[in-house]
Amino acid sequence: MLPAPTRTQQIPMRHYTVKDGLPHSNVFRVFQDRLGYIWFGTEHGICRFDGKRFEQFESYPEVQSQQCLGLFESSDGRLWVNTYDGRLHNYFQGQFTEYYARDGKILNTLSFMSIDRSDRIFGTGYTSKTLFAIVNDSVRHFEYPLPQELIDNSLRIGRFCASRDGSLYISSNSGVFTFKDGHITRGARGHLLDRNSLGINEDGNGTLWIGLESALLGIAGNGDTTLIRGAALNDRVPVVIHPDWRGNIWFTASGDGIGLVTAQDSLVNLKQRAGLSNIVVNDILTDREGNTWFATFGSGVFCLFDWHISNFTIDNGLSNNYVHDLDEDHNGRIFVSTFDGVTVVEGDSLYRMDLAVAKKDNEHHPLEHIHSSTVDSSDRIFTLMLPNLLIEIGPNQQKYRYVNSMGKLLYTDREGIVYTDFHEGIGRYVNGEFILEIDKHSMDLATANAMIRHSNGDVWVASKLGAFRFRDGESRQFSTKDGLPGNNVRDVCEGLDGAIWFATSEGAAKLSDGRIEEITPEEGLSHQYCTSLASDSYGNIWIGTINGLSRISSRGIRIFNTDRGLVGDEVRTLLVDRRHKLWVGTAKGLTRLTIEDEAAEEKSASAVYISNVEFDDQKVYDPRELTLEPNFTNLTINYAGIAFAFPEGLEFEYKLIPLDENWRPTRDWSVNYQHLNAGSYQFAVRARSDGAGWSPTPATVKVVVLPPFWQSWWFRVLLAGSILGIAFGIHKYRSNKIKKRELAKLETRNKMLKLEQQALNSSINPHFLFNSLNSIQFYLNDRESEFDANIFLSRFAYFIRLVLQDARKDSITLEEELRRLELYLKLEEMRLEDKLNWTLSVEADLEIDSVNVPPMIIQPFAENAIWHGITPLKGSGTVSVEVKSQADNNIIIRICDDGIGMANSQAMKSKHNIHHESQGMSLTEQRMEVFERIGRGKLSVTVRTNNPDNAEQPGTCVEVLLRT
Repeated sequence: MLPAPTRTQQIPMRHYTVKDGLPHSNVFRVFQDRLGYIWFGTEHGICRFDGKRFEQFESYPEVQSQQCLGLFESSDGRLWVNTYDGRLHNYFQGQFTEYYARDGKILNTLSFMSIDRSDRIFGTGYTSKTLFAIVNDSVRHFEYPLPQELIDNSLRIGRFCASRDGSLYISSNSGVFTFKDGHITRGARGHLLDRNSLGINEDGNGTLWIGLESALLGIAGNGDTTLIRGAALNDRVPVVIHPDWRGNIWFTASGDGIGLVTAQDSLVNLKQRAGLSNIVVNDILTDREGNTWFATFGSGVFCLFDWHISNFTIDNGLSNNYVHDLDEDHNGRIFVSTFDGVTVVEGDSLYRMDLAVAKKDNEHHPLEHIHSSTVDSSDRIFTLMLPNLLIEIGPNQQKYRYVNSMGKLLYTDREGIVYTDFHEGIGRYVNGEFILEIDKHSMDLATANAMIRHSNGDVWVASKLGAFRFRDGESRQFSTKDGLPGNNVRDVCEGLDGAIWFATSEGAAKLSDGRIEEITPEEGLSHQYCTSLASDSYGNIWIGTINGLSRISSRGIRIFNTDRGLVGDEVRTLLVDRRHKLWVGTAKGLTRLTIEDEAAEEKSASAVYISNVEFDDQKVYDPRELTLEPNFTNLTINYAGIAFAFPEGLEFEYKLIPLDENWRPTRDWSVNYQHLNAGSYQFAVRARSDGAGWSPTPATVKVVVLPPFWQSWWFRVLLAGSILGIAFGIHKYRSNKIKKRELAKLETRNKMLKLEQQALNSSINPHFLFNSLNSIQFYLNDRESEFDANIFLSRFAYFIRLVLQDARKDSITLEEELRRLELYLKLEEMRLEDKLNWTLSVEADLEIDSVNVPPMIIQPFAENAIWHGITPLKGSGTVSVEVKSQADNNIIIRICDDGIGMANSQAMKSKHNIHHESQGMSLTEQRMEVFERIGRGKLSVTVRTNNPDNAEQPGTCVEVLLRT
């Protein structure tokens, strides 16, 4: 086994170029403002990045057309930009303003700039003999002369560093200088530094870091120094020095990639791992998420979103990108089984195991078609080569043997014993022989995919027929009948809590306390086809699928894929090593990532901002309030959630008040509204990422849509005047029309009164008066009947009074009409004595006191029933009056008798040659018609034979229907 040349791994980087929206590939500065946006100063101006979109400020040609050399922010939120021609600009609330000196002249000599904690801006030019200090609040600038040794020594200024101690440190090719209290002196913090020192910066602890030849010098506030040397410096002078908030020191020398001093003071060379060899890095920034940005000359921008993730491919020394299996020995070496051999990863170095198999011709052939490897307690390496070849590699020898119908399983238990799968079953490897441990045929066990020994001693085997548990010589099969999502179990592992996890082709599952719980894509799994499992010391469960890696923790499920640093999305195998590193074998290479205790970290909610608003042909940046004309057509609100590591995982919720009461979910980074009505609106949006909470404070913008001209005050005054004029004309017209209608009503009423008078005259006909008076005379002459005569006379007088009293009314209540009808029937009953019987019934709960009818509308029908139906009878007869309600609030009044009937009455008149013509029915119909015309109601009359089966006394029934 001979090592091949050592190679290193790649760390995940995002690369942004002009194709992604950068104005130019030459990027000089990178800066993050207080809101979280990343700004880039380029050859062709500046742009702002929100994780998805680059916003170029094309509306500002004075900035866009020049090289940007400086970007920084003052405490009032203004972004300051200095350009190659020496001009200074500031950006605030969507607008750029060019800075002028107190005398009104443009400051056109500034090239190198910085800002201190008091918002003083310092700068100087390439050939300037003075240092400028600009005070923002008073719009003044001051000039301080540079030391003569700087001027005479072909001055080349490197960087400015405004320290927390109030000093301004200036690096140059002539050394380091300190500006304080209006004076410039050589050196820094008591140290005379007169060598080439172009790079300088201060970390969070106040230590000043200075780039020297082949070294980094740190000077603490008390003057103590720290000197860091190493091969990573490569005899170069660090020009760009960037201390991040985690305690790491990033540095780069011109054209020599990236170096890193970690918080543990270890020196790391990342120039090859980061893919930045031979690339000039102009500036470095670590944002608030921990991503590190590199602004380069000619290559755009690189973003290192997790330098703890490393990727290995054939370009780094991997034998093949398709990784089958992973294992670790006691020395921490990782053995990677690929299709074309076994690669060993030791630290950051890779080498390929030089394996060969002797054939019959005594020639050695390279080992290929590797499927899996494992390491036993003696660090012997067992490698399975398909088909049926098992290689054993000891410290001093290499053995191989063919095993008939061998499977793909190689497993080492906690005691270092190796197990493999073959035709008869699963056996353990002892002294070069396999001892049968599990007889597959007696248990109907298919080819094994994976095997583990639980901490309680149980053995679990994953197969195509489900999962099998072996305990105390007995076995039990678990399948979909027991709750597994699928029977094809690809892997099995034990969690930190002792639970058993299964990876199947239909999803993952957890067995705990005798209950199986499924985990599917609906719950957040990256894909239902699971291939592998791993458990770490923090209690996380890692599930490999054919579309990424899923981590299940107390915070939920998080997905890792190529967007988050994996070398490939198709995960084939997983391994957690002794150093808390997770190794992910994929179909496109190998990934190593550091496992962190995420449960102990509080993830902050994603900040969200409204980037700009577009309406019609306008675009407004960072809007607070917008006023739109009434004829606008489209309103697009663009917003951003600050999540540079994984912008694809951002979720948004928005609402437009008062149109929306509830939040509307979306993954889009903009929302469009069309043709909003006039009024005031408040748009609000919030964001979240990776299971964190929603933004505590939504981003808002007020939108006011002006009313159209017809809703303006002058138009309303004009409209009101016009409406008043039209209303007056309508009023006059309606008044005249109402007068005419009242006259017509008066005429109708007069006609009604005339008809009522005629009905009165007809109702009190001569026969009734004559007969009534004869009856009165009879009762008066008969002393025995004097009392009855008085009663009759009294009732008759009361009846006449009621008739005369109601004769002046066009309607009375039905209650009054029935009371008068009852009095009339009593008079007729006294007159006819035993010849007349009558009844009057009203349905219960019928409100007859609220129903109007014409006066004496029923009496003529009762009179006809008595005179023409009952009187001609030889015996007695009965008249019945019945009042009932019907549907739709209608009322029906029935006047029925059992007299001689209409036909017999007419025949009798013809026989006795009686030509009296009664006008009661005709007058009644006319009164009904007038009653309807004046809007009091509608009456209709139906006359029918009461009892058609009785020829002598068929009777008559009159039905009066009143529609209210």
